[in-house]
Amino acid sequence: MADSHDLIKTGILNLDTILGGGLPAYSLNVLAGPPGVGKTILAQQILFSVARANPGTKVIYMSTLSEPVVKVMRFVRQFDFYDQAIFENQLIYRDLGALLSRKPLTEVTAVVPAAVEEAEATLLVLDSFKAIRDLTADVTEFRRFCYELSINLASAQCTTILVGEYEEDETETGLEFAMSDGIIFLGMQIEHGEDQRYLQVKKLRGQNPFLTRFPFTISQQGIRVFNPAFAIRRREPVVEVENRVMPTGIPGLDELLQGGIPMGRTVIVSGVSGTGKTTAALQFLVTGALRGERGILFSVEESADRLRYIAASFGWDLAALEAQGLLRIIYVPQTDISLDRDLEEMSNQLEAFRPQRFVVDSFSVFLYRVDDAATQREKTYLLSTLVQRLGAVGILISDVPADQPGRVSRFGVEETVADGTIVLSSEMVNLQRRRYLEIIKMRAANHATGRNRMEIGDGGIRVLYAPNPKVMEGAEPASMPFAAVAPVLGRSLNHGGAWLVRGDPGAGKTML
Repeated sequence: MADSHDLIKTGILNLDTILGGGLPAYSLNVLAGPPGVGKTILAQQILFSVARANPGTKVIYMSTLSEPVVKVMRFVRQFDFYDQAIFENQLIYRDLGALLSRKPLTEVTAVVPAAVEEAEATLLVLDSFKAIRDLTADVTEFRRFCYELSINLASAQCTTILVGEYEEDETETGLEFAMSDGIIFLGMQIEHGEDQRYLQVKKLRGQNPFLTRFPFTISQQGIRVFNPAFAIRRREPVVEVENRVMPTGIPGLDELLQGGIPMGRTVIVSGVSGTGKTTAALQFLVTGALRGERGILFSVEESADRLRYIAASFGWDLAALEAQGLLRIIYVPQTDISLDRDLEEMSNQLEAFRPQRFVVDSFSVFLYRVDDAATQREKTYLLSTLVQRLGAVGILISDVPADQPGRVSRFGVEETVADGTIVLSSEMVNLQRRRYLEIIKMRAANHATGRNRMEIGDGGIRVLYAPNPKVMEGAEPASMPFAAVAPVLGRSLNHGGAWLVRGDPGAGKTML
């Protein structure tokens, strides 16, 4: 039997954290919300979870005048949390509909605690309690019923959840809410342009719950409450990666960075469409995989098959790397994006796979429904923190509007949170489009500055960069292979050098 100071764990991820640890033992709680929002599912899921965590204990579900208990029993079987053994041995279903329609409330007050005491139940769900209130015209009688029910159930050492179809404003005026120890409200809202279910704790005596709204979904697994910030708090401490860098695998870029990107950092790679952002991300992941480093690509633009096709054009076999367990591609269509759900999924994938390299392509599309700068900043911070704690390197792709090529990122806030920003650009020169790469910032790195020519060829991206020998003593200048003159010079041309070509008319200077 639970102590009065104990907490009843709901067993639902994040919900117990929101409640401050769980529901206080022997407390009376109201689970409120409009029809169809998921109240009965949540109540059933809690019943099965409590029974599963406490073998041998009994839990009771009592139906009133809303839904017949037979219908509820049939309905709950479709969820994964349903357990036939618990249903047969620990979960008791009772229908109070006939009793309520014929007998006064005083008899109901006696029947409910009696059933609890007989079964020695630790948890009771009464669904729907609102139906009982609607059946009672006398306010004084209903108040007395609520009071006596609360006292009797607490005396029976039973935690109670009263389920009801209430609007949010009723939680501030109803008698049952005033007398309850806790109020949990389920509702609907439009968030980031999409309909979203949410859960909010209105009060919980003896606890210090989170009182803000938390989104949740209903699926085959039941109810799942989301909050990526909680997922971050559950993670291990920061992995120590001081003074270590991770090569990108892009020739020239690693020279610009003096070895690579510092580990534990998140970098924004931005640019207008067609500048090579996805190619850079794939090259970064493939390089890591060939070094035995795991990588995850979270894509909201290109499907996994499309990404494999793109990579194959550069000679990269993504399917083989996936089969070796070195690469994981997670594709979420743009129309299916749900911020908090997908952020928590990223968090779970990062924890399970423990990658050294992580890419979101594209982060700006992932946030395309978000207009609020504070939310954009928060989501960038959450991902950056996850990457930091793993000691990995994260690449967040940002699409710059074509009519604003001078921008550093899509929203103008990502680069202030991320550790580094690399901008890819292009321009027309003599009827030819030239690509460029520039490192705008990179925390904890003495990187080269300025815009550098970039080419995309058979092997991917190559940055044409020659370090200034006065700045980087002992560094070997990058070379440009040129078969036509290499035999004569005995070496290749150095990028950044100037050569004078002289000859008679028609000798082939222009062709050279």
